[in-house]
This record gives sequence, structure tokens and C-alpha cells, in this order.
Amino acid sequence: MPLALTVTKLGGDEMDNSSFQDQLRQIESEVAAGERRQARLAIVREKKRQRLDTDKDEADLQAMRESQNLRQQERQHILTQL
Repeated sequence: MPLALTVTKLGGDEMDNSSFQDQLRQIESEVAAGERRQARLAIVREKKRQRLDTDKDEADLQAMRESQNLRQQERQHILTQL
């Protein structure tokens, strides 16, 4: 579930970096969790090697990849705002 980015302005054009840093910290944590989840790919590979059904595992991994890509895009957006 993507996070909504909020921009707080102080005294005109200055952005509140603490808000960005808080959001970045949260996204960094979620990115790390996504990377751990993607490590499950090894399980799918092993199941394929053993010729076991991997349809559900592959669907789960695809959903994780998509979520991970969104998190990385959000992270990059926040980094460019700092």
C-alpha cells in the first residue's frame, strides 16, 4: 500500500526535511522487508527444480516485486526532495 507523500512548507519555499526524513525512514524499513521477502525466490527455484507446483508462490512473488518497486519509487522521490 503506497504511502501518501506530504510536503510541509516553512516560511515560504523551504520544505520541512524532518517530514521527508520520517517518510524516508519508514520506506527504507519497508524496502528492507521487501528484500527479505524476495529472498523467498530461492524456495520457488527449489520447488521448480523438484518439479513441484509453484503457481501460488510465483503469484505471491510477483505481487511482492510490484510492491517493492513502488516502495523504491517512493524512496527515490523522497530522496530527490531532500
